[in-house]
Amino acid sequence: MTSATGISATDPLRRVVGFTLIEVMVVVTIIAVLLAGAVLSLNLGGAGSDARQLAGEAERIQRRLGYMRELAIIEGRPYGVHVTGEGYRSYAFDVRNLRWTESTERALRPARWSGAADDSIYVELFIEGKPVVLDKTTGDPQFGVDAEGEYTAFALQLSQLGAGVWRVQPDAAGGLELLRMDRPRS
Repeated sequence: MTSATGISATDPLRRVVGFTLIEVMVVVTIIAVLLAGAVLSLNLGGAGSDARQLAGEAERIQRRLGYMRELAIIEGRPYGVHVTGEGYRSYAFDVRNLRWTESTERALRPARWSGAADDSIYVELFIEGKPVVLDKTTGDPQFGVDAEGEYTAFALQLSQLGAGVWRVQPDAAGGLELLRMDRPRS
């Protein structure tokens, strides 16, 4: 059988060159699916990834403060935190020397806010409802938890343009609550 171009489909000299449109479309689809998975797993997705990063920071400080409370109760001594715009440091009260010392606990090592390098995370601290000026110097803790596990009346608020506002603060049961402040409460 001969085509309109005069080439026989059974001609042994006929060379097949290139790919069919279907083959190209299948390859492009596979590449698109793989790239989408990579973007989602690496949090390269724009504003959604900023929101996840900010929520992650709020959860991280909430977990650290909860761990600090457990240590304070077990060891029978206060723990505290000093917050700056770049990050925070954890302190334990040295009962022998009657002074605050930086915590040697590995899980409480100094931490930077994940967006601190580009100043994208804005941090606010309130003690007993009053705003605290956050400077770059470190010093004694601004808030913490006493040896009985009771937190100072504080609210730590993290925000990022387009990503929301999260607040960590003590709750009525003696633990910590994590609140998303930019959504109406139901």
